[in-house]
Amino acid sequence: MNLLDIVEHVPEQPLRMMDKYGVAMVLLIIMTIFAFFLVKFILKKMTNMETRMNEMVDQLINKDNHNAKEHTDNLENFAPISYKVQQLTYYLLNELEADRISIFEYHNGGKTITGVDFQKCSNTYEAVELGIEPKYKDYQNIPISTNFLWSKLLVDKKSISICDIEDLKDKDYTIFTNLKSQQIQSYYSRLILDYDNKPLGFIVITYYNNKIVLTDEQLKIINDTTISIGGLINKN
Repeated sequence: MNLLDIVEHVPEQPLRMMDKYGVAMVLLIIMTIFAFFLVKFILKKMTNMETRMNEMVDQLINKDNHNAKEHTDNLENFAPISYKVQQLTYYLLNELEADRISIFEYHNGGKTITGVDFQKCSNTYEAVELGIEPKYKDYQNIPISTNFLWSKLLVDKKSISICDIEDLKDKDYTIFTNLKSQQIQSYYSRLILDYDNKPLGFIVITYYNNKIVLTDEQLKIINDTTISIGGLINKN
């Protein structure tokens, strides 16, 4: 729909209408018709852009590490980075049927600095299932040393998969009691890296109501989506 199309909808005999209804009424009718088609044209454009944005997200999720940067650059042109990271966080929540997905970013007090020893982290993005209380505001400027799993993840640079916290009862009672106190049944975590494999933060997937063993396919979804999130966060 363009302006020529809109003009075609204007009454063909405006002078005859002016005689019958008056100039003001005719102008009001013309303006109403013009406004209707203008709004319709804008809504169509917005719908096309939203469709394109969703296609870009799907491509970004399904591509491997070698293509992640290219698709991240394209994606950034369509929406703010924070919106896309949050969208990917909810995507993970749905795909994994998790109770909570948390994204933490490393920093040294305030500003993120890559390539140095991190002292703190903050929960910057979160998605929760219905009935689960959001907690990201409670995890701001937290020293990494206060949580053994956070420290272990950064030092070992290996993913953490705890399908059933009861398995830790005899192996590591400290971690067991920590997770038990949060009513966590299953816990998964992995680092978020930039394109040079330097840590930007980490992702935590938690289950409160059931003990969950993730499949290889689900673990791949976590890996691919974490790569995408890292590419987006690296743009900040």
